[in-house]
Amino acid sequence: MSADQGLEPTALPPDDASHPRLAGLADVLGGFRFAALVIALLAGFSLLIGLVLIVPEDAGVFGAFARDFKVWCLSYDPATGEMPIMLAAMMVSELALFASVVVFFWWGPLRRAWRRQRRALFRWSGSGLLLALALSVLLVVLADPRADAAEPTLGALRTAHTAPALRLVDQDERPVDLAELDDKVVLVTAIYATCGYTCPMIMAQARRAVASLTAAERADLVVLALTLDPHHDTPEVLRQLASAQSLSSPTWRFLTGPPAEVEATLDRWDFARRKNPETGQIDHANLFVLLDRHGRIAFRLTLSTEREAWLADALRLLIAESRLAASGPAASP
Repeated sequence: MSADQGLEPTALPPDDASHPRLAGLADVLGGFRFAALVIALLAGFSLLIGLVLIVPEDAGVFGAFARDFKVWCLSYDPATGEMPIMLAAMMVSELALFASVVVFFWWGPLRRAWRRQRRALFRWSGSGLLLALALSVLLVVLADPRADAAEPTLGALRTAHTAPALRLVDQDERPVDLAELDDKVVLVTAIYATCGYTCPMIMAQARRAVASLTAAERADLVVLALTLDPHHDTPEVLRQLASAQSLSSPTWRFLTGPPAEVEATLDRWDFARRKNPETGQIDHANLFVLLDRHGRIAFRLTLSTEREAWLADALRLLIAESRLAASGPAASP
């Protein structure tokens, strides 16, 4: 055997089919087909974001999906119609940046395909758009509120537990004693001023529910927002928070007090929380606790876009009960 022959590569066994598969996969990923598919897919998602921004909220299932998408991804507030448009611009820009990266690394195969295999290039681009459409339809179907038809009704969630004691001060440094809020429907939740994610969502959902009530109904309601960070959230801080959101007493009362007293109150009300030692953020339960006019816990609802209507419906139900009880003796024949 010559020295040249000794350097020849060893032949693969004829029954080894793994290498042709890998070669085929490398051909797909390195060729224009993969690039055209990804670019078209990103363009399809950008188009979806554009449609979400312009479709009316009353446009059936897609309108409901668009509203939920804007609330969760774009900080949209349905009560005011306000939305930071820069978030949508950033989302589309990120998709465009990713597409640009794909074009940069696959420029050679894409250019050759445009010159020699233009029909195949259009076919794979069309496949990417169809895939984006299919995924969009799947998202809309999964977000269809009718899919929750088998969930329990609001009445099935009704309870009648005695509410724990609550004695703190509000943003105006006025004492708040739950025992003195007789004949009022009370909505209790827990937030903190420096929270940048779920707390704004809690307040936005509470604001929308309260805004859906009539002025007469709102007169029978008090919203108590307990601080989860009593060391930071002084009455002055909470007053600034209330002012920034255009919320004021007597309907909206942001509560704080001595840290030990606030923490004990949160424990009694079962508002679970845990401070992250690395970030300083407070992980917490996202709850709405609704009390009837007798101070009994009637509902405990969680933050949920799909069940947001339950919060407003529960408030109306409890307020109607309060009015009926107050006018019952006079209305009897």
